[in-house]
Amino acid sequence: MNSLLEQAQRFTASGVSVLPIKSDGSKSPAVSSWKPYQSKIATPEELNGWFQNGHGIGIIGGEVSGNLEILDFDHPDAFEDWCALVKKLGGDALLKRLVMVQTPSAGFHLYYRCQDGVEGNKKLAQSKDSEGKLKVLIETRGEGGYVVAPGSPDGCHPLRKLYKLLQGDLAEIPTITSEERELLLNAARALNECVEPKCVISGGSDASGDRPGDDFNAKASWEEILEPRGWEKVGERDEVTHWRRPGKGIGVSATTNHGGTDLFYNFSSNGHPFEAETGYTKFAAYTFLEHDGDFSAAAGDLAGNGYGKETFFAFFASFAPQVPENWPQPLAEEAFYGLVGDVIRTIEPHTEADSAALLIQFLVAAGNVVGKNPHFMAEADRHGTNLNSVVVGETAKGRKGTSWGHIKRLFNGVDKKWVKDRIQSGLSSGEGLIWAVRDPIEKLQPIKVKQRVEDYEMVIEDQGVSDKRLLVVEGEFSSILKVAKREGNTLSPVIRNAWDSGNLNTLTKNSPAKATDAHISIIGHITRQELLRYMEDTEAANGFGNRFLWVCSSRSKILPEGGCIQEKDLIPLIAGLIEALKFAHETGEFKFDEEARRLWYAVYPELSEGKPGLLGSMIARSEAQVRRVACVYALLDCSSVIRREHLKAALAVWRYCEDSCRYIFGDAMGDPVADTLLEALRNSPDGMTRTSISNLFKGHKRKAQIERTLVFLQKKGLIGRREQDTGGRTAEIWFAVETAKEAKKAKEVRSSSEGVRTGGDQ
Repeated sequence: MNSLLEQAQRFTASGVSVLPIKSDGSKSPAVSSWKPYQSKIATPEELNGWFQNGHGIGIIGGEVSGNLEILDFDHPDAFEDWCALVKKLGGDALLKRLVMVQTPSAGFHLYYRCQDGVEGNKKLAQSKDSEGKLKVLIETRGEGGYVVAPGSPDGCHPLRKLYKLLQGDLAEIPTITSEERELLLNAARALNECVEPKCVISGGSDASGDRPGDDFNAKASWEEILEPRGWEKVGERDEVTHWRRPGKGIGVSATTNHGGTDLFYNFSSNGHPFEAETGYTKFAAYTFLEHDGDFSAAAGDLAGNGYGKETFFAFFASFAPQVPENWPQPLAEEAFYGLVGDVIRTIEPHTEADSAALLIQFLVAAGNVVGKNPHFMAEADRHGTNLNSVVVGETAKGRKGTSWGHIKRLFNGVDKKWVKDRIQSGLSSGEGLIWAVRDPIEKLQPIKVKQRVEDYEMVIEDQGVSDKRLLVVEGEFSSILKVAKREGNTLSPVIRNAWDSGNLNTLTKNSPAKATDAHISIIGHITRQELLRYMEDTEAANGFGNRFLWVCSSRSKILPEGGCIQEKDLIPLIAGLIEALKFAHETGEFKFDEEARRLWYAVYPELSEGKPGLLGSMIARSEAQVRRVACVYALLDCSSVIRREHLKAALAVWRYCEDSCRYIFGDAMGDPVADTLLEALRNSPDGMTRTSISNLFKGHKRKAQIERTLVFLQKKGLIGRREQDTGGRTAEIWFAVETAKEAKKAKEVRSSSEGVRTGGDQ
């Protein structure tokens, strides 16, 4: 059967109305009138007649297709800006639900159905070209509109190129709420005043010479500017060169087009392009570089010397990587030991991803690809090199997915079959995880002779999975946290057992699968807000959380043109990984050498010391995590002995992970009552009485539970208590202790009051 016909039949079966599209490049309907199909779905006979002649498929919007609406983007920059705004408005998860198609002209179509009906076609955002003419950037195709579907012949578009399905299935278009639709449309409307082009910092050979810096603009090349100041050229593609400032975590892209030399950023400020007068733009860019990427310092320098104006400050500040207070200090140099350091130093200049996210995901992938053989013994417990890690961004701009993409590309050159078959996603249950690494399933089958059962024999009903390695990569780790807390879901205990031993099974009656010696690792990506929202205190308390390495990730630099890492740069890294993989197949137990053992004895007391609250729960397996990471470093060094440098590298990684936990979870107790009470006290400078504390929980918490929580927080030194004379009955005031000095004072007050009570009782 014709594949186009099959596709059209799938669409109509799902409630989508279609029509035939001519293959002459006009995108026009191949019927005399398509109006009838705006209110009815074509019959099987009509479909059969249309799609036997090489016609393409048109998708009709509106009520006939289940209130289908298509957002049509005519420019990739508009799509990128729109996506950024949608995510900023909290619509990241919504974006991932929509069906996405790339058009031949590099635009995009997004399909969704509207819960409360759909309107006609509307223009949402326009821009002016260089001649001042308006051009539509974003519009809707709803009632009375249609678009060409992916799978249609390339002749259906004037450029003679294909439409490409990037996400979802047109036979399973999602339905969204009116609030979600409004979010999408508002983001589009916000871009309505954008003006092209979007080249932000520019300037060059057309400098007029009547402003400070003009002579500089006209004559200086980027090599002359950057190289003497310690910048390194890290790649070149077409007319674009890429530079980085070692140790500063910043990078730039420069172009030599139009006969001049321009530094540019393809970004807009607050949704609008930044426009600067030709003549000092390059000098402004130079000042930014002179200050090693310190946007505020560059803007101040410009303003103080008459070379710039406030607009520059707004531009610089809008793209300065914002590092929150208490963010972990960068990974120590010891973490970049050996092959690990070679990999990160090669990739890092070419990506906006955080080097910590790159490094730890590389360790997780390396620890999984080597398999089950390498291990160490801690008393009677066997620990493999399987690691779990979650990369946590402060926002959706943490470049979490970007970081994993580079690591996956590298391992594709090491073990293509592992990348293709053993990297999976979609965790939803413990049974599903077991099934991905299941043993052969046997079934007792009767042996019959003339319809009589004479005996029984075991037969293999399912061959199982021979490769027990599995790396689960979840770009939306919040989905795991959501399903793990559902009643009866077995995902959390199975993940814990996978980290511990790899011997997995459930007591579910209808799930006969089990797994032996599975080697499972997990990489997750999540924002801090989502993590704090969905991480239940039980998941921390039951040991789920401390089987993961938690890693803070932020955008490390601005690379508007992206990186340009070459395949030849990866060849020595791939060779080193292949050698380590061969070594892993021949090795077994890892042990410390004498120097590493002395260091281990020195750090072990601190590592094994428990810490209070949710933070303590999340880092409770620090000793085992450090030794596992050290094993991976040793493996990559082709050494079956963990040396001092391997252990120091692992300790540096752990310090970053512990600092990440401290930033992510802070001093949360892992107890909702304690966390709520502590936050309330911190927001009450004058303290709270027993009555106000009770009212805080609206009577839903018993007096005894509140009392236990107060005592717990007081013992931790986080809150204090004082008595206040009210002219009648003495009031008991509880307050938050913010500093060590205040904690000491609170302790003295507590000791004094206890002494007074003791004296009175006597």
